[in-house]
Amino acid sequence: IQKHSLIRADTTGEVMWVTATDRSTNKITVTRGYGDGGVAAAAITDESGWTMIGFANLSGDDYYDLSSQTFWSEWNYSQIFQSKFGISGTLKEVPNQIFGISDPYAREQVKVMRKLMRAMDTSLHYGVRSANIGTDSAPRSFGGYPYFIKTNVKNQASFTLDELNELITEVSDYGNTDPVVIASPKQYKHIKSFVNNLPGLAINYNTTTLGYQVTTIDGDFGQLRVIKNIRQPNSIMPIFSLNDVGMMTIRPFKEEELPKTADRYEWNAIGEFTFCLRNEKRHAMFVG
Repeated sequence: IQKHSLIRADTTGEVMWVTATDRSTNKITVTRGYGDGGVAAAAITDESGWTMIGFANLSGDDYYDLSSQTFWSEWNYSQIFQSKFGISGTLKEVPNQIFGISDPYAREQVKVMRKLMRAMDTSLHYGVRSANIGTDSAPRSFGGYPYFIKTNVKNQASFTLDELNELITEVSDYGNTDPVVIASPKQYKHIKSFVNNLPGLAINYNTTTLGYQVTTIDGDFGQLRVIKNIRQPNSIMPIFSLNDVGMMTIRPFKEEELPKTADRYEWNAIGEFTFCLRNEKRHAMFVG
């Protein structure tokens, strides 16, 4: 709120004109009951909502602004993912001679990469930010999306279409123009039940596919895309602004050959990453 703002008390309809602001005490001075024929001053509850109407500056007056602001953003730490794998000397020398395994090295390589990718996926759901620089007792780790999404959160195990629509409205108000919900199969089934409960739903049975897919929910203030993810936990259902989340690669996955100390060949698969989320209020989440 800056000087000469017009604000409205939503519970009473009274409009006020801001004549002074004090940022050290977070207080403003106002003219009550502003405007010809405006709503007269009346008691306003502590928890009532407010609407910023605009500004009413004086002709020829000085400039007024929000004053200088310090830019601030949440931060995260990087996390190292690594795992060793190897094959015996015999397996290395006899490729294509084991039934069903044409390349033993490639087989072990794929297994360890699956393991590491699953670990990264789980870290996105449950990871916590740790500031430690890397010790035996407290390694460095990144926080996942629940660590950062704190504003638009609904804490219930089941949710209604109205509650989902409320969160679509919330994130749209903060600039999420293309909200996307990531749902587990169980959560996705619950979303499909909203369609089942619609009155007058007609289904064309002239089809070779049984069932239907819910890909978009049309909310009051925007559309929500629905993506089903078999690895999404049933206890967390995020709504993302995909332009504002992503992984940052510090070190891409690579394999380092380790010194040979026995009749086997070993490699270390290692990579370093962190999770990035900006504009926290553009995201939402159901938990519980």
